[in-house]
Amino acid sequence: MRLDVYGSRSLLMNLLKLRSKLNIKLNEVYIGTTIDSQMKKEYKLERSILNEIVSEYEVLELMTDVEKRFRRFHDFSKSNILIVDFIQEGKNLAKFSEGTFTVRPVLKRYGFNLENGKVLFNDKANNIERYVDRFLEYTESYDLIVLSKMRTPKYLEGSSGEVELKPNFAEVNFLNYYAMTFEELLIEKSDKVRCLPDYTNINDLNENYMKKKSYNEFFENELKKILNEHQFVN
Repeated sequence: MRLDVYGSRSLLMNLLKLRSKLNIKLNEVYIGTTIDSQMKKEYKLERSILNEIVSEYEVLELMTDVEKRFRRFHDFSKSNILIVDFIQEGKNLAKFSEGTFTVRPVLKRYGFNLENGKVLFNDKANNIERYVDRFLEYTESYDLIVLSKMRTPKYLEGSSGEVELKPNFAEVNFLNYYAMTFEELLIEKSDKVRCLPDYTNINDLNENYMKKKSYNEFFENELKKILNEHQFVN
């Protein structure tokens, strides 16, 4: 079974671990971007610079976001199933002379000076319904959209098990609010969406929860149910 992926690196890494167990093949992968970024003009990356970036995930994130791969290639997928998360959908955009991109550390490693970018703060929440509509336009060719309700944890976990609130908790709160609002609008507007249940209460999440065995087992079992049901129906 072929799957396309849209969302975070964490979602992709979990799927890579489950490929053989679930008998899935990852087809097109779009990570490290946002829909409002995809709506902007693409910028051609210099491949020689990309070759100097060690992380293949970061290269994929740059290519997806800067070259607007989701917008440009969504019509040509060989898969009819898309699995998504919106954990980073609330990230702001920065406008450079070269183009407008999602604010991420990898931009600096490529060579963009973040101090030269104008961050567009006031566009996200005011236009969220428009962005959901555009996401649905980009996903028209899929028969099934599987939604993983991943969240950004508010807490850090120390070596001895104690927890403390993250210093950027205001940003975390906005990312989670935006993800939940985006999901609610998407479910309201489309009957193609099937959701994995919530893993746990958002206040019980600590950093790196997505790497833990309990989450991996939960993700595997719930995704298997949805994919098996879809395969049976079709």
